[in-house]
Amino acid sequence: MHEHLRRRRGLVSERIGTCRLDCLFDGNDGQGDDGCLVAIECDPESPGANIGCEYAGPPSCGNIPPLADECAPFCEPFVLPGCDCFGCCTIATPDGDVTIWLEGDDECRLDNLAACTSCTSRIDECGNPCDECEICIGQTNPAGGCRTNTCDGGPTCTSPGDCACGEVCHLGCCRPAPSG
Repeated sequence: MHEHLRRRRGLVSERIGTCRLDCLFDGNDGQGDDGCLVAIECDPESPGANIGCEYAGPPSCGNIPPLADECAPFCEPFVLPGCDCFGCCTIATPDGDVTIWLEGDDECRLDNLAACTSCTSRIDECGNPCDECEICIGQTNPAGGCRTNTCDGGPTCTSPGDCACGEVCHLGCCRPAPSG
């Protein structure tokens, strides 16, 4: 789907030993620097079923602590529009929105959304909503019928040269490059 996300797929098996996920977009695979930690087995859509982390349900999921206060401020600057901090993204399609887990299946692509794994978005806790006039995953033009793209906290871009050192041009916006 996105090259930096495909590279991370090799890290999934390392994280899954405890069925806990870190911020997907920050460029590393540890929770020690950001306080981001979710239990994938507590998602009723069961996105972790293919990796041994199927939905556990109550009472197993009743004692999961909330996200640490530092998670959202640390992770959100890296998150793509329409995604939560853990890779659950809402994709705009001509037939309506589809919510998928980016780490779910290697066959998952914009032209093969049927192969994607569903998930429950936590964007209200930590994420980057797809705002009006933003280009989000699955779109080639800004949302809301806007003529120009807008970006959260950074300038628009059409190529990497439009962004400052330490930033990448992604979905028409200059974003901080992941640190890992």
